[in-house]
Amino acid sequence: MNKKTTAFIQSVLCCIFFTGALALVSPLKHLLPSQFERYAYGIIGTGVALVIVWVFCKWSKQRFADMGLTWRPVTIKNFFTGFIFGLLVSVAAFLIVIGVNDLRVVPVPGQDIGMFFMWAMSLLLLSLMEEIAFRSFAFIHLKNTWGIWPAQITIAVLFALYHVAGGQDLISSFLGPGVWAFIFGWAVLRTGGIAMATGIHFAANLLQTAIGQKTSYPAIWKIDMPDTIPASLQQQLDTTGLLVQLGLLITGIVLTVLWERQRQKAV
Repeated sequence: MNKKTTAFIQSVLCCIFFTGALALVSPLKHLLPSQFERYAYGIIGTGVALVIVWVFCKWSKQRFADMGLTWRPVTIKNFFTGFIFGLLVSVAAFLIVIGVNDLRVVPVPGQDIGMFFMWAMSLLLLSLMEEIAFRSFAFIHLKNTWGIWPAQITIAVLFALYHVAGGQDLISSFLGPGVWAFIFGWAVLRTGGIAMATGIHFAANLLQTAIGQKTSYPAIWKIDMPDTIPASLQQQLDTTGLLVQLGLLITGIVLTVLWERQRQKAV
């Protein structure tokens, strides 16, 4: 096999092996009390991701530093830049959906915001493990051998299928994680590491959790809607959601194009 074919196989196998290994060892999370299950899962998953990436780095004769997995003076700055960017994008997308459909957001009665953030911080570990698994070795190795767009498209598809394997339905996996993957990938291209992508990922997950889109966590806000949603409203919500996700996809593509042009000018 030539170098490019080998690199493609290595990147794809890295994602597949992570998905399989995580499924095999995830029952270990039950060794801790149930309230710590998300933290245990995040710690286990991050460890699995690091081991898998290390194995593939050895196979391809590369270092963690080559794959964006090294601490740098700008790491904290990149993370918080990503977090703010991800929060702004997520809030804007959410406000469009509720604004277009004339809905309002109300607090969930009896929820403790402090407790919410204490448990929701486990989302940082979950975001980190996925960025290590999909956008360190797998993404950068593909980008270095095949180019930017093959890396963006391939990892987006693999990231969506990973969520399908985790129980999410096919359409929402491609319209959700599959779309956000282009924005995460752009962040890796822009910074050369996963800190900014992790910040964006964490922010998106945090907002989705806060408004009740992740059932593993208690929400602190909810959309005020009737118990029985009229078919016309549901159709309007579905259409708006689809258009917003397409907008996010276009955003990821445009950011990538702009970065590529900027890089070419700098050469």
